Amino acid sequence: MRITKTNKCSHLTIRLAYSLILGIMTLLLMTTDAPNAQAQISLKERVQAAFGDSTVEVRFFRGRLNDVNDVVIALGANSDYYHGWMKFMRSDALFRLEGRVDSNHIQLIERDTFGNRTGEIIGTLDDFEGIRATWNNFNRTIGGKMRLIPYPSEPQYPMYCGDNKWIRRYEGTIGDEVVDVLLSRGTNFRLSGLAYFKKQNKSYAVDGELTNYNRSITLTLKDNNFKVLGSIAGDVEFKSDKIEAIFTDANGRELNTSIAKTATYMVGCKEFADFFTEAEITYPKTRNIKFNTLIEDHIQAWQKTARAYTRQYREQFPMPTPSMRASLRSYYWCDVDFYSDRLISSKATFTNTWENDYESHVFNFDFVANEEITLNALFKEGSDYQTFIQQYIQEEVKKRPFYTEAAFKQWMSKTKLPYFTIRKDGLNFISEFNAIYGEQHCTIPYNELKPYLKDETAIDFLMN
Repeated sequence: MRITKTNKCSHLTIRLAYSLILGIMTLLLMTTDAPNAQAQISLKERVQAAFGDSTVEVRFFRGRLNDVNDVVIALGANSDYYHGWMKFMRSDALFRLEGRVDSNHIQLIERDTFGNRTGEIIGTLDDFEGIRATWNNFNRTIGGKMRLIPYPSEPQYPMYCGDNKWIRRYEGTIGDEVVDVLLSRGTNFRLSGLAYFKKQNKSYAVDGELTNYNRSITLTLKDNNFKVLGSIAGDVEFKSDKIEAIFTDANGRELNTSIAKTATYMVGCKEFADFFTEAEITYPKTRNIKFNTLIEDHIQAWQKTARAYTRQYREQFPMPTPSMRASLRSYYWCDVDFYSDRLISSKATFTNTWENDYESHVFNFDFVANEEITLNALFKEGSDYQTFIQQYIQEEVKKRPFYTEAAFKQWMSKTKLPYFTIRKDGLNFISEFNAIYGEQHCTIPYNELKPYLKDETAIDFLMN
């Protein structure tokens, strides 16, 4: 069909009108910070408005910041220059992105909706792996890892942050030693737990990480005196999660290590992030209703206090400065020392940036009796077990590497190691957190405690 002069004018008018609409939309996107207004405009429209072109292709990437916070990035490109938006799915908080991609290297500036530079994203971008990068705030005092895979369209709902976290029990051998290992996978691919050596009847703290898409593992084993027993480095089988590795002891001797998974337990997770805040909560989630209620009530009480503070803080700053980006951070996690069909023993720790302190709580729970396990439930009345425990601890701390320091002696003379967890080799008593010396642990073997213990308790099956 032949286009007439009138038709040409009509098409020109339409193009001018569309350009005007895009210009107005761009202005609105740059200046509007109201959540309701944000929710009405898709990420695709936001990116295209930044270019003033509705034909710009927009690519989506979805994953986690710090392996917890659910994040979506929408990117469009004009040659090698990128415009985009980043969205936190739980809070709907939005940040503008702009920058360049050189080969597969990506460098994006993060800005708030008022145009202030609040951070940067530096890493790699490709069609298969998506975005593998590091996020930093504007002055690089706060940072985290980003792992986002290509996504076909803009997601509408948050994903569950606990779907790649777990607690696992393993059994196997390190050289000729039979070992039981309890591992928890937390945030940022970190691993923690305990390794129990049956011949020694002793547990060692385990710390490490997963790499190579969860197929490679490294672990370090230490005793309560922070002495390194050795390290494990090897592979995790894809189908069975069996660990085949080499254990290298403190003297450099190498031992074959083979540890098979015997059980996997669920981990509960809660997360939230916006301009000001970042919250991460992980905890064991069992099949026992009473235990789950107990720990969730504890978390909710902590969240209520944290939310009250952050809400009051946010209300003071309708136009926050870049230095306030992610300044209110709070964390809650659980270290599990024992987990079986009979009982669970775990210590919860919570901390935040505005109080700069650590608080702890222990959960020792008997699944059979459906109740918490207390020291009074384990020890004979009138046995004066408290005196025995304190005397044992005072002798043990003399083996600590910093016992010669006056400040350590003074601190240990005041603290009573108020928390306890249940381990395979004994009851483990734990101090409050100290900014210099961390937590102190003292495990008292069951054969030392036996004269003071009741005849029938929830831990009878652990006695040698």
